[in-house]
Amino acid sequence: MKKNFLAVIILATLSVPAAKAQQWGIGVNAGTNYCEFETEVSFDNLRQGYRHENEWYYEDGSYGVGDMRSRYFSVTPEYRYSNNISFLAGLQLTVASSNFTSDKGYFYWMYDKQDTELSYCTIHKFRQTNSYIGVPLAVKFVVRGTGYTSVFFQGGVTPSVRVNTNNDIQIRDLAMEKVKSKISDQLGTPENFCMPIYASVGVQFDFGLSASFQFPYTILGSTMSSFAEDSQLGFGIQLAYIFSKSVKE
Repeated sequence: MKKNFLAVIILATLSVPAAKAQQWGIGVNAGTNYCEFETEVSFDNLRQGYRHENEWYYEDGSYGVGDMRSRYFSVTPEYRYSNNISFLAGLQLTVASSNFTSDKGYFYWMYDKQDTELSYCTIHKFRQTNSYIGVPLAVKFVVRGTGYTSVFFQGGVTPSVRVNTNNDIQIRDLAMEKVKSKISDQLGTPENFCMPIYASVGVQFDFGLSASFQFPYTILGSTMSSFAEDSQLGFGIQLAYIFSKSVKE
């Protein structure tokens, strides 16, 4: 059933005739996406602590909650193949900031180990910011027009390479600020490559402005955070303006 449905979509797409007066344009896009995650992170240094009969005990691993917000800016040449279908490709800068906190308010991080002596500090929150350069590739399908506006669906993929990472640690005991850099190195970084996909629905106006809702999801490589083990479906918004020009055959 799914294969038959996909075949109908492909045939319908290929059967749309190209417009005699085709258009190309340059799109300037800005947007933000958000998702939440709840996971047991696999950091060897992370412990959940509890007190029993005046003694502290530490459990391996820690359940925590986190969120990630990404902001991006892109420039995408757009080629209108027909009145309904456009192809887009370009260059995108994405900055993804994620937070991770314990579900008990704080957790313990083992920052040093000397033989049998373990050294811990208490952490309120980890915050990681990763920057990526990517190549957005997308197809836009306009389904109908009403006056000066049209409704469209858009889907695409953005292969991206990580270019920078910054780890920020909120330590509960200010006397332990000196170990921040060591903990940052122990947190590490996500993989260098990721490939988010997305689907979106939006409204575009005849004078070039468009607004859309997006639903991104990472399919290849790592997520844009060291804290999320599995990719989570997010949601977001995008504003775009297209500077277009007609090209006659």
